[in-house]
Amino acid sequence: MCDENIAFSFEGMTDMALETLDALFPTNSEDAILAGNSLGGLILFQVGLRGRKNPLYMISPGGAPSTVSELAALSEVFGIKTHSSAVTFFKTMLSEKRYKPSLFVNIMAFGCLHRTASQNVKRIFKTLTSPDKETYKHDMSNFVARAGLFWGKEERLLADNDLQYFKRKLSPFLVGPVDEPDYFGHVPFFDDPFGVARYIGQFADRVIADKSKRSE
Repeated sequence: MCDENIAFSFEGMTDMALETLDALFPTNSEDAILAGNSLGGLILFQVGLRGRKNPLYMISPGGAPSTVSELAALSEVFGIKTHSSAVTFFKTMLSEKRYKPSLFVNIMAFGCLHRTASQNVKRIFKTLTSPDKETYKHDMSNFVARAGLFWGKEERLLADNDLQYFKRKLSPFLVGPVDEPDYFGHVPFFDDPFGVARYIGQFADRVIADKSKRSE
């Protein structure tokens, strides 16, 4: 994944995810619940659009249609050029209420600075910030997966319009309410990994109960 000579794209990442799922589970399998955050959440959404039946738990998924100004603002956030701007960027991913300066944040900032400078990341980001791209044509006609949506109240990277978009699109497929807990930001695993695990577990319980109800 680090080879700069490989032309990564969003579509390519989705294809790889599908190939991996096909190798692990039958196409119609519902055995595995899949969870993904941010770009990972969007890839799961795309997996659902292509007809996979695995239950999908999407955590602050990216990729909702955005205005030119919203895309410009998002692109500016990712314009990391210094360690200081990398620290600011990483803080944006976290719950502001929980945040405390730490060595961990500084170490992660070094990683952010290195990753965002990668040509592969720039190519993938470009495909996500182009409104005319296929990424934004979300035809739900093949979507059959039971879905869960997590969106922390301290989400500071994505706009509220993004949340409303996914609520509308996923509404017919949601198993239970949208999880919108306080004290969680864009990458909630950094805020409270055990808390996120509990929400995923609760979604799994709802999926199992829904499956039992359908089989009666």
